[in-house]
Amino acid sequence: MTTNLGFIGLSAGYSWAGKAHLPGLRLIKDSPYKITAVVNSTLEAAVASKKKNELEDTQTFGSIQDLLSQGNADTIVVSVKVPHHYEYVHAALEAGKDVVCEWPLGNGLQEAEELASLAKSKNVKTGVVLQARKAPPIIKAKELVESGAIGEVVSTNFLGYTDKWSQYTEESFPEYLSQRKNGANLLAIPVGHDLDALAFVLGEFEFLNGIVKTQFKDTQVIRIDQQGKKILTGEQAPKDTPDQVLVQGLLQSGATASVHIQGLQSSELTKEKGFRWEIHGSKGDIVLSSKSLYSELEEISIQISRLDDSGNALPVENLSVDYDPVAGNMKTFYQDYAKAKSSQHAHPQLNKSTGFTTFDDAVIRHRQIDAILRSSKSGKRETYI
Repeated sequence: MTTNLGFIGLSAGYSWAGKAHLPGLRLIKDSPYKITAVVNSTLEAAVASKKKNELEDTQTFGSIQDLLSQGNADTIVVSVKVPHHYEYVHAALEAGKDVVCEWPLGNGLQEAEELASLAKSKNVKTGVVLQARKAPPIIKAKELVESGAIGEVVSTNFLGYTDKWSQYTEESFPEYLSQRKNGANLLAIPVGHDLDALAFVLGEFEFLNGIVKTQFKDTQVIRIDQQGKKILTGEQAPKDTPDQVLVQGLLQSGATASVHIQGLQSSELTKEKGFRWEIHGSKGDIVLSSKSLYSELEEISIQISRLDDSGNALPVENLSVDYDPVAGNMKTFYQDYAKAKSSQHAHPQLNKSTGFTTFDDAVIRHRQIDAILRSSKSGKRETYI
C-alpha cells in the first residue's frame, strides 16, 4: 500500500527537506511512499519546487489549509523553521493526518506536549526526525552494549564542540538561531540530537544536574573569504541562547554520565574535535567520534577496546563503516516508519533499534531539556521521566 506524502518546506532552493528527506526517500527500493503534494509560502514557490525537484505528478499549494482541503496526502511532513512547527503540525493533526515532523517537535515543552496529546486523541501515526538513532555506528554501539561486549557499563562521557553559537557569527548564519524565543538553538537542536543518541544507546537519566550558560552575548560577525579565512566585518550580532551546556548525573542503569557541549571557535588544538563519546565498561571501552558535533548528519567512527579475563588490554578494533549520514539515515528512518500501521497511534518505541521516534518519544527529550534548564536555574538535581 502506498503512503502519499505532503511536504511542507521542500523548496526550490536550499532546504533540509531537499538535502535529506528527498534523497533518503529516493534511496528506498520499491518505496511505499509517493510525494503527492508540496506546500510552500506561496503557490509560485511550490510550483518552482515541483519543477526543481522533478516531482511530475505532485500537487502544489500555497497554504496548508489548501493542501488539507484539496490535496491527496495521507502523511504530512513538516520541515520548516521551529517557530512554525506547532501551527502546521496542529492543523494536520486536526485534519486526521499522520505527521512526520523535524526535531524539535515544538518550540518548547508545552507545545510538544500539546501536539503529542492531540495526536493520541486523533489516533494517528506520528514520527519525529531524531535520526542519529539511525546512524550505523550508533546502532552498533547499542548492540555492543546490550551484548555485554564491554561488560557492565559503569560510566560515559560526551565532549562536543561547534563553531556555531560561539563568540563569532558568520554572516550567513540565520539570525533566528541566536534568539531563545525561536526554540532553535544549541541546546534545543544539536544537544537534543546528541542526548537522544546517548539515551538510545545507554538509557535515560535517573536524575541530572545541568548548567546552561551564555558566555558570549554580543558576537563578532565574520565573513569567509575565497581562501577560507575568517574576516571581521566590524559588526556585532546579539545572542541570548546558550553556548555552554553541561549535564551530569546517574543513568537508570546505574552508570554515571557527563556531557559537555560548547559553542566555541576552535583553535589548532580543537579544530578536529566535533565530539568524542566514551563508554566505559567493566571489560572494555567503546569510543565514538566525529569531526562534527552533529551526530545526526555527519559521519561517525567507532572503536572498541576490550580486556581479557585477567584485565590485559587487547588490541583496538576499528568497527567504522562507510555510510551516508544524511540521506542514509533518513532512508532508514522512513523505512522503519513505514513498518507501523498508518492512521493508528504508535506507542513509544522504547529505544527499539528498528523503531522510530514518535511524538511521545520526542516529548521525553523535550522534558529532559526542560529539566536541564530548571536545574541550571535552581542549582538542584532534576528528573524528567
